[in-house]
Amino acid sequence: LSGVNVVSGPGMMNFESCQSLEKLVVDNEICGMAYRLIQGISQRDDPIAKNLFEGFTAETQFLSMPHTRQWYRQEHTFPKIIDRDTYDYWVSLGRKSTADRASDEVERLLKENPPPLLENDIIQELRKIMLADARDNGISTLPELNS
Repeated sequence: LSGVNVVSGPGMMNFESCQSLEKLVVDNEICGMAYRLIQGISQRDDPIAKNLFEGFTAETQFLSMPHTRQWYRQEHTFPKIIDRDTYDYWVSLGRKSTADRASDEVERLLKENPPPLLENDIIQELRKIMLADARDNGISTLPELNS
């Protein structure tokens, strides 16, 4: 991310004029992967896992080695929304798009963590402010809110 001089916030869309909870979920995973990338790889062995190469053959696979199994989940990122599985596995799961998975995750998060409701006097004050701004811009009424 070196050299970036303009960063829009996660979840922002349309030149920062609106927010999307689904985009926020996707952006959260992207930020998580970027943060993991800049952490780098920790050197746990001296030199790095040199002993893994002893007795190596053409049939040896790193993923089957105890050292790999020990550290893989800590060194690798496993996003829930951004699909990194094989095409066949994606098809077997129903071909859900990233947007569909993000929408499902937003629904899950909102169900598990419902946002606090605003008190009625605060809602009325916000409505007064919005109506005044709307009238300044030639709009005489605001849409009704669902209670």
